Amino acid sequence: MPLEPLGPTVETIPPEVVIDDVTTILDDSAVMHHLRLVVPAGQITVLMGPSGVGKTTLIKHFVGLLEPSGGTVRIGGRDIWDMGKEADRKSVV
Repeated sequence: MPLEPLGPTVETIPPEVVIDDVTTILDDSAVMHHLRLVVPAGQITVLMGPSGVGKTTLIKHFVGLLEPSGGTVRIGGRDIWDMGKEADRKSVV
């Protein structure tokens, strides 16, 4: 009978997410300006703040629904916008 792992394995730990110098312009207004954020692999991170500060915009960048006007979004070291098709981006997230 095979043994079950005692904790998370390399395959189950989510990759590191890096927001590097991201600027987002929506309706001619900068809603994010040179944002830098690292979410370490396997860590839980909470986004908190009042309405309108960019939490949803940031999540849209994480999941590949909104391309930043500048900067990069990397998951596991790969820029999600260099991956091409939406299906390829979703395979990483």
